[in-house]
Amino acid sequence: MLQHHSILDGRKIQDFGRMRGVIVALLTLQFSCTSHRAGTWQERDGFSDDAAIDFTITITSTSSYCGGAEPMPGELERYATPTPLPGKWLYIRKGDTNRVNDIIVDSARTDITGLVHLSLPRGTYSMVFEDKKDKEKYKAWLTRFAEATDYSTAIDKTCLDTWLATPHLVFEIVKGLDTSFTTNVHVPCPWESTPCVGYLGPLPP
Repeated sequence: MLQHHSILDGRKIQDFGRMRGVIVALLTLQFSCTSHRAGTWQERDGFSDDAAIDFTITITSTSSYCGGAEPMPGELERYATPTPLPGKWLYIRKGDTNRVNDIIVDSARTDITGLVHLSLPRGTYSMVFEDKKDKEKYKAWLTRFAEATDYSTAIDKTCLDTWLATPHLVFEIVKGLDTSFTTNVHVPCPWESTPCVGYLGPLPP
């Protein structure tokens, strides 16, 4: 009788050992598959979501001819030719729309060649200059041009809302693609420098 119990106990121990081996094997297989998926993701993307990518932005400028006299030969072409814009502050937010309540993720000032070097994680970003980094200029114009005068129309608020929400530059950072971006700033004549306002006054002789 004792021998019979010993045989049964031995079989139970063997069965338990086999079950434990199967469980360990299944866990090992699951871990191996999970590790393989993670490795494939890293091989496909090459970096984590937080990895920063170096990129550059170049700012150039053109301007309108604002003189009353007939321009000299080649003068209009010179005004229309983009040239580097040094000392220009730029501000960057996430997304393709300039939402002034969103945080500024980076800012920089262009060097003598109109260039800035920055580093941000992959994604879509919008860039604006000082006039759109907050609502200071927006509010000042709403107050100053609230009413029409002999020299200008009243400001169009709907137009100004669109102006504020529109970035100067929208760009996307993607690993392996071009990370050099360029945008131009056009400087209008003084009487055209306020967006969404029509000038009615006299022009230069």
